[in-house]
Amino acid sequence: MEDQFSGRGLQAPRTAKRGSFWNKLWYSWTAPPLPAANASLQMRENARQGRLTSIVIFILIFLNLGSIPSAVAGLNRALSVVLIVSVAALVLAVFLNRRGSVFWAGLIIVLVHAIGIMLNLFTTPTGLSFEVISSFAILIIPTLLAAALLPPLAVFVLAILSTVFCVFAITTMPHAVGFTAPMSLIIVQGVVLPGVVQGATAGISFLWVSSLQRALRERDQAEEVIRLERDLSEQAEAMARQKEQLEQSIDMILHTQMRVANGDLNARVPLTSENVLWPVAGTLNNLITRLQRSYTAGKQLEHTKASADWLVSILRKRKAGQLSPQYTRTGTMIDPIAMELFTASELQRQVSGEQQPSAFSERRPR
Repeated sequence: MEDQFSGRGLQAPRTAKRGSFWNKLWYSWTAPPLPAANASLQMRENARQGRLTSIVIFILIFLNLGSIPSAVAGLNRALSVVLIVSVAALVLAVFLNRRGSVFWAGLIIVLVHAIGIMLNLFTTPTGLSFEVISSFAILIIPTLLAAALLPPLAVFVLAILSTVFCVFAITTMPHAVGFTAPMSLIIVQGVVLPGVVQGATAGISFLWVSSLQRALRERDQAEEVIRLERDLSEQAEAMARQKEQLEQSIDMILHTQMRVANGDLNARVPLTSENVLWPVAGTLNNLITRLQRSYTAGKQLEHTKASADWLVSILRKRKAGQLSPQYTRTGTMIDPIAMELFTASELQRQVSGEQQPSAFSERRPR
């Protein structure tokens, strides 16, 4: 019960045994769902008020159901109808309270019970007597319900409504047989005293509820400030980690660029796809790969050109009748051409009877 007023009702129960009925059964059917941790203060207050309303409904249902047998056996037949209507109104209040309409649920509870108590008093079969006048004290119940379920100013409305009913009752109800008290005494007992009690109750309830709500708002605001500070701290830590990761990633990219600039085309930026600079690193790695392929192709082209120049030099010397060096395999596309040329030349010399050393060597290049 204390948790409803302190705001702790929004948190998990302290123990599994304590509050298991309220949380697992009653609250789950009659109270609004718990708001999220980052919910507004109004939503948190609405959820807290909804749980308090569900507890009041629980108490009133048992009181009304327990009073029905005595009402059926009593003289006032209207009391049974009043109790049944009150139970039906409580069921409607449960539905509204569960849907989050906490104010309307509380208003229905207060009005139905205030009207029910007034009808029960006004329809007393014996008529107006000091016993009935003394029963006007139970009109304090709707005022207390208003203090618990409605905004603070509602207690004054209920106090005024109860006082007006007292005036109406003592002026319109038929007097009981043998009741001959003077009107001044009836007014004092039936209007002044209930009015003073209602006014004192309304004033005290207003101050108490207003103070309590202010304390709860201050508590909620303090919790909100703490939550915001925690969120800011977590964001600052996340930004610091991200900054550190960025600095490390930038260092890796710069180091890789330096290695590539110094001729190491096997260097790559060692970043994973989870890194924020992964697109930059991936683009740089692709560029280095293409540069490496271009460099390799250039080397192969240069080697092929050198082999072609060497083959041309040998062919020119042979054509001029000079002694030419042997052609050595270079591993390029010039090798098949040289093999075809020198093979055809050797066959021609054999046919003509010339004896010259072969110009083609089977040695592999060093």
